[in-house]
Amino acid sequence: MNEVTVIIPAYNAERTVGRAVKSVLASTVTVDVVVVDDGSSDATAAAAEKAAAECAAERGSSFRLVRQANAGAYTARVRALAGVETPYFAFVDADDAVEPSMYERLLAFSRANDLDIAQCDAVGASAGGGPELFLGESEVREKVVLPRLLRGEGAVSVWDKLYRNRLGGTGFEPSDIMMFDDLAINLQLFVGAERVGYLHEGLYRYDVNPGSSVRNFRLKNVSDLREAIRFREKFLPRLAGGDCDGGVMAAWVVRNVRNMYLVACSAPVRDGVSRMEKVRALLDLPEVEKAFADLGLSFRRRIMRTRAAVALAFAAKRLKALTGE
Repeated sequence: MNEVTVIIPAYNAERTVGRAVKSVLASTVTVDVVVVDDGSSDATAAAAEKAAAECAAERGSSFRLVRQANAGAYTARVRALAGVETPYFAFVDADDAVEPSMYERLLAFSRANDLDIAQCDAVGASAGGGPELFLGESEVREKVVLPRLLRGEGAVSVWDKLYRNRLGGTGFEPSDIMMFDDLAINLQLFVGAERVGYLHEGLYRYDVNPGSSVRNFRLKNVSDLREAIRFREKFLPRLAGGDCDGGVMAAWVVRNVRNMYLVACSAPVRDGVSRMEKVRALLDLPEVEKAFADLGLSFRRRIMRTRAAVALAFAAKRLKALTGE
Protein backbone atom coordinates (compact mmCIF):
# COMPACT_ATOMS: atom_id res chain seq x y z
CA MET A 1 0.00 0.00 0.00
CA ASN A 2 1.18 3.51 -0.79
CA GLU A 3 1.38 5.94 2.11
CA VAL A 4 -0.22 9.03 0.58
CA THR A 5 -3.53 9.55 -1.20
CA VAL A 6 -3.82 12.78 -3.20
CA ILE A 7 -7.34 14.00 -3.92
CA ILE A 8 -7.96 16.37 -6.86
CA PRO A 9 -11.49 17.83 -7.12
CA ALA A 10 -12.07 19.06 -10.67
CA TYR A 11 -14.86 21.07 -12.24
CA ASN A 12 -14.65 22.08 -15.91
CA ALA A 13 -10.87 21.78 -15.65
CA GLU A 14 -10.22 20.18 -19.02
CA ARG A 15 -7.34 22.55 -19.78
CA THR A 16 -5.45 22.14 -16.50
CA VAL A 17 -6.33 18.87 -14.78
CA GLY A 18 -3.88 16.85 -16.90
CA ARG A 19 -1.00 18.99 -15.68
CA ALA A 20 -2.11 18.53 -12.07
CA VAL A 21 -2.40 14.75 -12.45
CA LYS A 22 0.97 14.41 -14.17
CA SER A 23 2.72 16.51 -11.55
CA VAL A 24 1.38 14.35 -8.72
CA LEU A 25 2.18 11.09 -10.52
CA ALA A 26 5.72 12.38 -11.08
CA SER A 27 6.21 12.44 -7.31
CA THR A 28 9.40 10.89 -5.95
CA VAL A 29 7.25 8.72 -3.67
CA THR A 30 4.46 6.47 -4.88
CA VAL A 31 0.98 7.89 -4.33
CA ASP A 32 -2.64 7.00 -4.89
CA VAL A 33 -4.34 9.72 -6.98
CA VAL A 34 -8.10 10.24 -6.87
CA VAL A 35 -9.66 12.74 -9.28
CA VAL A 36 -13.26 13.67 -8.49
CA ASP A 37 -15.04 15.02 -11.56
CA ASP A 38 -17.55 17.38 -9.97
CA GLY A 39 -20.23 17.27 -12.64
CA SER A 40 -18.12 18.89 -15.34
CA SER A 41 -19.74 19.81 -18.64
CA ASP A 42 -16.44 19.61 -20.54
CA ALA A 43 -13.88 16.82 -21.06
CA THR A 44 -12.34 17.02 -17.58
CA ALA A 45 -12.69 13.28 -16.94
CA ALA A 46 -11.14 12.31 -20.27
CA ALA A 47 -8.24 14.73 -19.77
CA ALA A 48 -7.51 13.31 -16.33
CA GLU A 49 -7.61 9.71 -17.58
CA LYS A 50 -5.40 10.54 -20.55
CA ALA A 51 -2.78 12.17 -18.31
CA ALA A 52 -2.82 9.21 -15.95
CA ALA A 53 -2.47 6.73 -18.79
CA GLU A 54 0.60 8.55 -20.05
CA CYS A 55 2.57 8.37 -16.81
CA ALA A 56 0.79 6.35 -14.17
CA ALA A 57 2.20 3.04 -13.09
CA GLU A 58 5.91 3.42 -13.72
CA ARG A 59 6.64 4.08 -10.02
CA GLY A 60 3.83 2.01 -8.54
CA SER A 61 1.41 4.90 -8.15
CA SER A 62 -2.30 4.37 -8.79
CA PHE A 63 -5.06 6.47 -10.34
CA ARG A 64 -8.81 6.44 -9.82
CA LEU A 65 -11.53 8.64 -11.33
CA VAL A 66 -14.74 9.32 -9.40
CA ARG A 67 -17.72 11.15 -10.86
CA GLN A 68 -20.41 13.07 -8.98
CA ALA A 69 -23.14 15.57 -9.77
CA ASN A 70 -21.90 19.13 -9.33
CA ALA A 71 -21.75 19.78 -5.59
CA GLY A 72 -18.50 21.69 -5.10
CA ALA A 73 -14.98 20.92 -3.96
CA TYR A 74 -15.97 20.43 -0.31
CA THR A 75 -18.33 17.56 -1.10
CA ALA A 76 -15.86 16.12 -3.62
CA ARG A 77 -13.08 16.03 -1.02
CA VAL A 78 -15.26 14.59 1.74
CA ARG A 79 -16.64 11.84 -0.49
CA ALA A 80 -13.18 10.90 -1.70
CA LEU A 81 -11.87 10.80 1.87
CA ALA A 82 -14.43 8.15 2.75
CA GLY A 83 -12.44 5.67 0.65
CA VAL A 84 -8.93 6.64 1.80
CA GLU A 85 -7.01 3.88 3.56
CA THR A 86 -3.47 5.25 3.33
CA PRO A 87 -1.83 6.67 6.49
CA TYR A 88 -1.69 10.18 4.98
CA PHE A 89 -3.68 12.21 2.49
CA ALA A 90 -3.39 15.54 0.68
CA PHE A 91 -5.33 17.76 -1.71
CA VAL A 92 -4.37 19.43 -4.98
CA ASP A 93 -6.50 21.91 -6.91
CA ALA A 94 -7.11 20.96 -10.53
CA ASP A 95 -5.52 24.16 -11.87
CA ASP A 96 -2.32 23.80 -9.81
CA ALA A 97 0.69 21.47 -9.72
CA VAL A 98 3.23 20.15 -7.22
CA GLU A 99 6.98 19.83 -7.20
CA PRO A 100 8.15 16.20 -7.62
CA SER A 101 9.67 16.19 -4.12
CA MET A 102 6.69 17.73 -2.31
CA TYR A 103 5.20 14.59 -0.78
CA GLU A 104 8.56 12.95 -0.15
CA ARG A 105 9.67 16.04 1.80
CA LEU A 106 6.40 16.43 3.73
CA LEU A 107 6.19 12.70 4.47
CA ALA A 108 9.74 12.60 5.84
CA PHE A 109 9.12 15.77 7.85
CA SER A 110 5.88 14.38 9.25
CA ARG A 111 7.37 11.01 10.18
CA ALA A 112 10.46 12.51 11.79
CA ASN A 113 8.33 14.69 14.06
CA ASP A 114 5.22 12.48 14.42
CA LEU A 115 3.04 15.24 12.96
CA ASP A 116 -0.71 15.27 12.50
CA ILE A 117 -0.46 18.04 9.88
CA ALA A 118 2.60 19.13 7.90
CA GLN A 119 2.59 22.20 5.66
CA CYS A 120 4.88 23.62 3.00
CA ASP A 121 5.02 26.94 1.13
CA ALA A 122 3.98 27.78 -2.39
CA VAL A 123 6.69 28.15 -5.02
CA GLY A 124 7.84 31.75 -5.10
CA ALA A 125 6.16 32.58 -1.79
CA SER A 126 8.58 30.91 0.60
CA ALA A 127 10.58 33.16 2.88
CA GLY A 128 12.93 30.28 3.64
CA GLY A 129 14.26 29.58 7.10
CA GLY A 130 14.17 26.48 9.22
CA PRO A 131 11.09 24.38 9.95
CA GLU A 132 8.64 25.38 12.69
CA LEU A 133 7.09 22.86 15.05
CA PHE A 134 4.01 23.39 17.23
CA LEU A 135 3.78 20.50 19.65
CA GLY A 136 0.98 19.97 22.12
CA GLU A 137 -2.68 20.96 22.03
CA SER A 138 -2.17 24.35 23.74
CA GLU A 139 0.67 25.42 21.41
CA VAL A 140 -1.26 24.37 18.31
CA ARG A 141 -4.26 26.31 19.60
CA GLU A 142 -2.35 29.49 20.47
CA LYS A 143 0.00 29.65 17.48
CA VAL A 144 -1.98 28.01 14.67
CA VAL A 145 -5.71 27.71 15.37
CA LEU A 146 -6.38 31.10 16.97
CA PRO A 147 -4.45 33.29 14.49
CA ARG A 148 -5.36 31.42 11.32
CA LEU A 149 -8.74 29.75 11.83
CA LEU A 150 -10.26 32.18 14.33
CA ARG A 151 -8.80 35.56 13.35
CA GLY A 152 -8.18 34.68 9.68
CA GLU A 153 -4.54 35.79 9.64
CA GLY A 154 -3.02 34.07 6.62
CA ALA A 155 -4.45 31.48 4.27
CA VAL A 156 -6.25 28.39 5.51
CA SER A 157 -5.62 26.41 2.33
CA VAL A 158 -5.82 22.63 2.20
CA TRP A 159 -3.56 22.20 -0.83
CA ASP A 160 -0.30 23.02 0.98
CA LYS A 161 -0.71 20.37 3.68
CA LEU A 162 -0.17 16.67 4.33
CA TYR A 163 -2.66 15.25 6.84
CA ARG A 164 -2.36 12.17 8.99
CA ASN A 165 -5.42 10.01 8.32
CA ARG A 166 -6.81 10.16 11.86
CA LEU A 167 -10.50 10.39 10.95
CA GLY A 168 -10.47 7.45 8.58
CA GLY A 169 -12.48 9.46 6.06
CA THR A 170 -15.59 9.52 8.25
CA GLY A 171 -17.34 11.96 10.53
CA PHE A 172 -17.25 15.05 8.31
CA GLU A 173 -20.06 17.58 8.45
CA PRO A 174 -22.39 17.33 5.42
CA SER A 175 -22.67 20.64 3.61
CA ASP A 176 -23.28 22.20 0.20
CA ILE A 177 -20.70 24.93 0.87
CA MET A 178 -18.60 25.95 -2.15
CA MET A 179 -16.91 29.21 -1.18
CA PHE A 180 -14.93 28.91 2.10
CA ASP A 181 -14.61 25.16 1.46
CA ASP A 182 -10.95 25.05 2.54
CA LEU A 183 -11.89 26.65 5.85
CA ALA A 184 -14.72 24.16 6.38
CA ILE A 185 -12.35 21.22 5.81
CA ASN A 186 -9.58 22.57 8.04
CA LEU A 187 -11.92 23.41 10.91
CA GLN A 188 -12.62 19.68 11.11
CA LEU A 189 -9.16 18.31 10.37
CA PHE A 190 -7.54 20.48 13.05
CA VAL A 191 -9.82 19.05 15.75
CA GLY A 192 -7.56 16.83 17.85
CA ALA A 193 -4.40 17.85 16.01
CA GLU A 194 -1.63 18.05 18.62
CA ARG A 195 1.46 18.17 16.44
CA VAL A 196 1.69 20.58 13.49
CA GLY A 197 4.75 21.55 11.48
CA TYR A 198 5.66 24.11 8.81
CA LEU A 199 8.37 23.22 6.34
CA HIS A 200 9.37 26.51 4.74
CA GLU A 201 10.15 25.20 1.29
CA GLY A 202 8.33 26.23 -1.89
CA LEU A 203 6.89 22.90 -3.07
CA TYR A 204 3.38 23.70 -4.31
CA ARG A 205 2.74 25.51 -7.60
CA TYR A 206 -0.32 27.69 -7.06
CA ASP A 207 -1.91 29.15 -10.16
CA VAL A 208 -4.13 32.24 -9.93
CA ASN A 209 -7.46 31.38 -11.53
CA PRO A 210 -9.55 34.35 -12.76
CA GLY A 211 -12.65 32.16 -12.59
CA SER A 212 -12.22 31.53 -8.88
CA SER A 213 -15.12 32.32 -6.55
CA VAL A 214 -12.90 34.80 -4.70
CA ARG A 215 -12.80 36.89 -7.90
CA ASN A 216 -16.42 36.43 -8.91
CA PHE A 217 -19.67 36.73 -7.01
CA ARG A 218 -22.78 34.59 -7.26
CA LEU A 219 -25.86 34.47 -5.07
CA LYS A 220 -24.65 31.08 -3.86
CA ASN A 221 -21.74 32.89 -2.19
CA VAL A 222 -24.21 34.51 0.22
CA SER A 223 -25.46 31.17 1.53
CA ASP A 224 -21.85 29.98 1.59
CA LEU A 225 -20.93 32.83 3.94
CA ARG A 226 -23.80 31.85 6.20
CA GLU A 227 -22.62 28.24 6.11
CA ALA A 228 -19.04 29.30 6.89
CA ILE A 229 -20.31 31.21 9.93
CA ARG A 230 -22.13 28.05 11.05
CA PHE A 231 -18.95 25.99 10.67
CA ARG A 232 -16.98 28.53 12.68
CA GLU A 233 -19.56 28.67 15.46
CA LYS A 234 -19.69 24.87 15.67
CA PHE A 235 -16.01 23.94 15.51
CA LEU A 236 -14.00 26.90 16.79
CA PRO A 237 -15.13 26.56 20.44
CA ARG A 238 -13.79 23.00 20.37
CA LEU A 239 -10.56 24.05 18.68
CA ALA A 240 -10.04 27.07 20.92
CA GLY A 241 -10.76 25.27 24.17
CA GLY A 242 -14.14 26.99 24.51
CA ASP A 243 -12.59 30.46 24.48
CA CYS A 244 -13.86 32.21 21.34
CA ASP A 245 -13.97 35.98 21.51
CA GLY A 246 -17.24 37.17 19.97
CA GLY A 247 -15.63 40.37 18.73
CA VAL A 248 -12.98 38.41 16.86
CA MET A 249 -15.65 36.19 15.33
CA ALA A 250 -17.63 39.28 14.25
CA ALA A 251 -14.52 40.97 12.83
CA TRP A 252 -13.95 37.95 10.57
CA VAL A 253 -17.52 38.24 9.26
CA VAL A 254 -17.24 42.00 8.64
CA ARG A 255 -13.91 41.63 6.85
CA ASN A 256 -15.31 38.97 4.54
CA VAL A 257 -18.50 40.95 3.90
CA ARG A 258 -16.43 43.94 2.83
CA ASN A 259 -14.35 41.80 0.46
CA MET A 260 -17.42 40.09 -0.97
CA TYR A 261 -19.16 43.44 -1.37
CA LEU A 262 -16.27 44.80 -3.40
CA VAL A 263 -16.30 41.72 -5.64
CA ALA A 264 -20.09 41.87 -6.02
CA CYS A 265 -19.87 45.50 -7.14
CA SER A 266 -17.00 45.01 -9.55
CA ALA A 267 -17.27 41.48 -10.98
CA PRO A 268 -18.85 40.99 -14.43
CA VAL A 269 -22.57 40.18 -14.41
CA ARG A 270 -22.73 36.75 -16.05
CA ASP A 271 -25.65 35.02 -14.35
CA GLY A 272 -28.50 37.43 -15.04
CA VAL A 273 -28.55 38.66 -11.43
CA SER A 274 -27.79 42.36 -11.03
CA ARG A 275 -25.04 43.66 -8.81
CA MET A 276 -27.64 45.39 -6.63
CA GLU A 277 -29.56 42.13 -6.09
CA LYS A 278 -26.35 40.39 -5.02
CA VAL A 279 -25.37 43.22 -2.68
CA ARG A 280 -28.84 43.31 -1.14
CA ALA A 281 -28.82 39.54 -0.54
CA LEU A 282 -25.44 39.82 1.18
CA LEU A 283 -26.35 42.76 3.39
CA ASP A 284 -29.76 41.33 4.32
CA LEU A 285 -28.21 38.37 6.13
CA PRO A 286 -29.09 38.67 9.84
CA GLU A 287 -25.67 37.26 10.72
CA VAL A 288 -24.06 40.14 8.85
CA GLU A 289 -26.06 42.85 10.59
CA LYS A 290 -25.36 41.16 13.95
CA ALA A 291 -21.62 41.15 13.28
CA PHE A 292 -21.62 44.89 12.59
CA ALA A 293 -23.69 45.49 15.72
CA ASP A 294 -21.37 43.33 17.85
CA LEU A 295 -18.48 45.54 16.82
CA GLY A 296 -20.43 48.74 17.51
CA LEU A 297 -20.22 49.77 13.86
CA SER A 298 -22.80 51.80 12.03
CA PHE A 299 -23.96 49.27 9.47
CA ARG A 300 -25.27 51.74 6.88
CA ARG A 301 -22.40 54.21 7.31
CA ARG A 302 -19.78 51.48 6.91
CA ILE A 303 -21.42 50.15 3.77
CA MET A 304 -21.88 53.62 2.26
CA ARG A 305 -18.17 54.31 2.73
CA THR A 306 -17.41 51.09 0.89
CA ARG A 307 -19.91 51.96 -1.85
CA ALA A 308 -18.23 55.31 -2.39
CA ALA A 309 -14.86 53.61 -2.72
CA VAL A 310 -16.27 51.21 -5.30
CA ALA A 311 -17.83 54.07 -7.28
CA LEU A 312 -14.48 55.83 -7.40
CA ALA A 313 -12.76 52.63 -8.52
CA PHE A 314 -15.30 52.23 -11.34
CA ALA A 315 -14.83 55.83 -12.42
CA ALA A 316 -11.06 55.44 -12.51
CA LYS A 317 -11.33 52.22 -14.52
CA ARG A 318 -13.75 53.82 -17.00
CA LEU A 319 -11.51 56.84 -17.41
CA LYS A 320 -8.53 54.64 -18.10
CA ALA A 321 -10.52 52.71 -20.74
CA LEU A 322 -11.59 55.93 -22.49
CA THR A 323 -8.20 57.62 -22.47
CA GLY A 324 -6.02 54.54 -22.94
CA GLU A 325 -3.75 55.76 -20.16
